[in-house]
Amino acid sequence: MTQANACGAGDVGGASQTVSPSDVILAEQRGEATLLIMCKSSGAMVECLIVGTDKFASMGLTDGSPVAVPAAGTVTLETRSSAGDGDDMWSNIVGLAGPGVTGVEIRLDSGRTFQASVRGGWWGAWWPGPEGGEGPDTFTVIVHIAGGTTEVRPSELP
Repeated sequence: MTQANACGAGDVGGASQTVSPSDVILAEQRGEATLLIMCKSSGAMVECLIVGTDKFASMGLTDGSPVAVPAAGTVTLETRSSAGDGDDMWSNIVGLAGPGVTGVEIRLDSGRTFQASVRGGWWGAWWPGPEGGEGPDTFTVIVHIAGGTTEVRPSELP
């Protein structure tokens, strides 16, 4: 909850006075970095990437209005970015997951692959490196459904 409280206190989407576990839609922590998707008290959905205790980035995902659910077995791309410098650069990508999506992976053009978290109709991934903030197609999004997988470049996603 330390990271959720920090995300909730941020200005993006308006600061939340209190944060509860039910406000967190998706949370993924590996090592010192945590990616959160949460609902603020304003109803706005935000994503936060927190690295250690002093590196923080946040982006608004919705203003509280209902979001259009993607078609079954598909995903959307809502935001992507990178923050930091040199060896301390982190990338993240967030989108909506339609019914039947069982998993999402990110494969960088270098061949490295990262598993995204999928929960509550959202998916998100983060990794060390600049690719999230670079050109439109520096990685591939791999969408898993019960019947197989689909691979798409970010520029092909709604």
